[in-house]
Amino acid sequence: MLDELATGGAPGYLVAAKTVLAGATAQDTDDLLQEAIVMSQVGNHPNLVSVVGAITSGAPIVLILSYCEHGSFQDLLKKSAADNNNTSTLLSTKVKLDIISGVAMGMAHLSAKRFVHRDLAARNCLISTGMIAKVADFGLSRSGVGNNGYYYYKSQSGIFPVRWTAPEAMSSMKFTTESDVWSFGIVMLEAFTDGARPYPSWGTERVMLQVMGGYRSPQPPGCPDGVYQHMVECWAEAPSDRPTFSTLADQLELCAADTTLIVTADSFYSESTNLFLAQNGGDGMLMELRQLSDAHAEESAYGECVYNRVVNEAAESE
Repeated sequence: MLDELATGGAPGYLVAAKTVLAGATAQDTDDLLQEAIVMSQVGNHPNLVSVVGAITSGAPIVLILSYCEHGSFQDLLKKSAADNNNTSTLLSTKVKLDIISGVAMGMAHLSAKRFVHRDLAARNCLISTGMIAKVADFGLSRSGVGNNGYYYYKSQSGIFPVRWTAPEAMSSMKFTTESDVWSFGIVMLEAFTDGARPYPSWGTERVMLQVMGGYRSPQPPGCPDGVYQHMVECWAEAPSDRPTFSTLADQLELCAADTTLIVTADSFYSESTNLFLAQNGGDGMLMELRQLSDAHAEESAYGECVYNRVVNEAAESE
């Protein structure tokens, strides 16, 4: 709680504090200072985590940031999937579209200021009150794998989050707004796969080989066709063929306003459950869902996710 009344400022309000961990190196401290500098240069935007202040006297250095009560988008997606019968945590298709549209707006502001994120992912997008998306960690310069080895790949050229990285950036280690757009396409994918890790059954080397060879993730079950089309546009091989963040924000806002699209997507799982129950728990629907799962099993866990969710919902409804 930050209380500025004693100095004639604002009443107390919640903030977040960010600092280096115990045993951090001097480079880690420098990185945190650099993050504060970049955040102050970028300026405020409704869809960016803003810096409230910094404590630079003494150790450790502490950044005071805007508070986002729902945590990361990735964690929120996983929580919603794990507790899908609780309407208080359920993320509808419209809410997901509103969130990723907000991410696009924040990134449009960032790119307009000529900043490149380099690590755009659902784990680095925070959700504040009212389900407002705020892009975070855009000022952080990463210098080591550390505890993020699950996401980051270390090569002779450097370290990067391979599953979110554009193919040209994989080979050149040069990051641009266009490579950020590629990463945004992966964020959209995360939104419709319950926050699952992209290419979940593949190791990092295979991901690099396949993506650089032209492979693109298939359309997740329940993801509207128009939304998937925007994902594919983000993954255009030529960086110049990818849409801008401003264009993406406008397109996703239109998708979120399309009630036909929303109802169709949100009814995906419930319709599958009803079909399953119509078979009296029969083997026919179960086999059809099993085949759907098997169709995606080599590349992803999407089919398995659908199969398990429908079976669980059916069992609870009996």
